[in-house]
Amino acid sequence: MTKIILTGATGFVGGTVLRQAIADPRITEIIILSRRELTDKDVKDDAKVKVILQKDFQRYSPELLEQLKGAEACIWCIGGMVKDFPNAATARKVQVTYAVAFAQALKDGDILPINFVFCSGAWAEREQDKELWYLEETRKIKGEAEAGLAAIAESTPGLNVYHMRLGGVMANTTSGNLTTSLLGWSGPMVSVGQVAAVFVDVALRGDAATNSKTILENDDIVNHKFEDGMRRKSSVFSGGSTTPRPSAEGRRGSWLGNFGRKGSAVGKSAV
Repeated sequence: MTKIILTGATGFVGGTVLRQAIADPRITEIIILSRRELTDKDVKDDAKVKVILQKDFQRYSPELLEQLKGAEACIWCIGGMVKDFPNAATARKVQVTYAVAFAQALKDGDILPINFVFCSGAWAEREQDKELWYLEETRKIKGEAEAGLAAIAESTPGLNVYHMRLGGVMANTTSGNLTTSLLGWSGPMVSVGQVAAVFVDVALRGDAATNSKTILENDDIVNHKFEDGMRRKSSVFSGGSTTPRPSAEGRRGSWLGNFGRKGSAVGKSAV
């Protein structure tokens, strides 16, 4: 039975991941780090859920780290597009500095071994000097976060980081699934229900769920094979969703996820 850590639980993807984790019998405890209380009573009052209000995502006290002891997985769903933040510097702080600081805290606090599932974005670019023709700042910030996490993981046995490069994340509704099915040719797209199910599966099974890959592109997430050998695409053309009904925010959806119109795949800086 597994204890996990979750961030971004007030956002689009993070909120759906939370519901998936609550419904999963393998998970017995969910520690949520958040700047604000959860508003969904059904979720926040669940026996599995413990919310720790954390105002500073760059520093973690010994007392807090002690509460995280025993966690075997962390699902990091804080982030968004640069346009979701006041400026690029803030976007970088939230998406790069916060994630890397927490990974370092896990290492320093010896909260190991642990699977760290990082919500990245399609076309993330780790080469910061590379010239990009579109979404340059967003893609480079995602790439910088990936590189920072990978560097810590490389020097830390037991810290297993998985970079989940989501494309367009659509609401877990009939209309959202229909859009995903009909417009998938236009770019990488996936249902938020599929995302949540895959995030939880990777968090719990690690390399066994990814075939030892540390970067999962959107296609990998869409075609993910679960432990029972099934591929549960959340689509009206593939048997529907396996994920519990999302919150109102999750039902609204996010056009093109990390690169979208309404917030981002993880909400507008869902901290």
